[in-house]
Amino acid sequence: MFDWLLDEFWIIVFLLGVGFVAFAAAWWRTRRKYYLIGAAVFCSLLVFYFLLPWFIETSSKQMERRVTDMAGSVARKDISLTLEKHLTDDFRAGSHDKRGFIELAEHLARANHVEKVTVWDFSLAEIDREKGTARLHFTAKPISSDRETPWYLIKAQFVRTSKGTWSEEWKMKSFEYFNPVADSNSPLLIP
Repeated sequence: MFDWLLDEFWIIVFLLGVGFVAFAAAWWRTRRKYYLIGAAVFCSLLVFYFLLPWFIETSSKQMERRVTDMAGSVARKDISLTLEKHLTDDFRAGSHDKRGFIELAEHLARANHVEKVTVWDFSLAEIDREKGTARLHFTAKPISSDRETPWYLIKAQFVRTSKGTWSEEWKMKSFEYFNPVADSNSPLLIP
């Protein structure tokens, strides 16, 4: 909901900084009280703006949190419950629907002795707030107890679902995974 406040973070920081410097310089030259008040206002806004990301979860941060939670579900051994919560009802991955994918994920984690999955390098590739769609790219690596496993580039599609009047949820609708070394443009087949 408040993403627009943080979309152009460094531009807004720059503008607030310029305002602060202008008022501080004017106060330094004239020693007039209203310039000092203006500098204090811009400084306060700058501090407030730097603290804002700690209190507002943006769309991209919510998507990252959901992916991190799904990856953590492997170590917690609650894959089914977590995926049920973070995938849309019309989720598709390869030829699998939501229920089929959850069963496949649980089976593959058990059969391959996957202890955990690490995810990193998140990048919001595209977001269309009017349509309620987004693409998030990230890297993932399953960690197995009995073999070395490769890491993968994941391209996930998210959709916005309404949670109520003031809030919204982003849930994963689909994903594709790629070999980031050999051919990062051709998706790998989901078994």
